[in-house]
Amino acid sequence: MRVPCAGMAQVAAEVEPGTEKGSIISVIGMATSIVINVSVLTIGVILGSSVLSAMPASVTEALNYLLPALFGALLMQFGLKRIKFAGGMLAFAILIGIAINAGLFFNWLPGAANYLTTLAGVYS
Repeated sequence: MRVPCAGMAQVAAEVEPGTEKGSIISVIGMATSIVINVSVLTIGVILGSSVLSAMPASVTEALNYLLPALFGALLMQFGLKRIKFAGGMLAFAILIGIAINAGLFFNWLPGAANYLTTLAGVYS
């Protein structure tokens, strides 16, 4: 994410990459990118938290299913590309879900049954 900013800063300043001036300009470009990124994220978090606090409880509870839904979509996309692995991934996710719900491991982690089962299926 920072490398394109460094490259565009060098192009905008019309300096050669690999030179001392090019290195200084690329560092300034990356630093500017970081400052803007942190600023936008801070504003987004502040506005997002105020929007979330204004929503009804049913909507905020429904947002808990957003991440598992995204991972499920990734699982399906990967499974359609590699049909041979799709059954194994599904079986592995089910076994991990059963083990977590039975308290065999990760029972100390809140929400472990939702997220770890999905992650196991996507990344297996």
